[in-house]
Amino acid sequence: MAMAGTIEDILDGQMNGNPVTEAALLAGAFAVEILLLAFLLSALLPVHGVRWLNLVCAPLAMVGVVFGAPSDPDDYFFAAVVLIALVAIFALAWRGERHHAQ
Repeated sequence: MAMAGTIEDILDGQMNGNPVTEAALLAGAFAVEILLLAFLLSALLPVHGVRWLNLVCAPLAMVGVVFGAPSDPDDYFFAAVVLIALVAIFALAWRGERHHAQ
C-alpha cells in the first residue's frame, strides 16, 4: 500500500534499501499495467487464451511480489495472501479446469 513515506523514499532514490532507477520505475509500471490488461483480456479472450494469459501473468506477478520486499508486518501478510492467490490461479490454469459461479 502506498503511503507518504513510500513517496518520500522514491523521491530520495531508495526503496527498501534498493536504488530507485528509471528502469525500476518502468518495471513497476509495466507489472501493474500487465495485470490490468490481463483483467480486461480475461473477459474478452476465449477460454484457451485466458488459460495461457494466466500461465504467463501469474508467475510475472509472483516475481513482482517477491521483489517488492515487504517492509512492514502487514505488508508480509498481504504479500502472502497475494502469493497464495497467484499460485492458485496458476495451478487452476495449469490443470485447465473451468469453474463457474453458480
